Amino acid sequence: MIRKVFRKALSVLASAWLAVGAFTFVGLWAMVATAVPQGAAGTFGVAVWAKAHPVLEPVLNALGLHQAFTAGLFLVCVALLGVSTVVCWHRRSYSSGPGRS
Repeated sequence: MIRKVFRKALSVLASAWLAVGAFTFVGLWAMVATAVPQGAAGTFGVAVWAKAHPVLEPVLNALGLHQAFTAGLFLVCVALLGVSTVVCWHRRSYSSGPGRS
């Protein structure tokens, strides 16, 4: 049972769709983050932007986009992309090759 779950988890982590999705999310997040001032809530740039965009501010603040590259959602996605890359590398390097079937 545990082995079956482990194999399924490795299969999901080695999925090209997961890697492409995570990479796309990281890219889109970075593009959005360039349009939003970065810093703590009390900094001048963030305060001015928040006052100018009162409708968007609660959403961006909840997502952590003012500190985009240290936000939990971003870090989890980058970590998932890293683990996916390592699993893919391991499968390609050690699962097939000369003398292996």
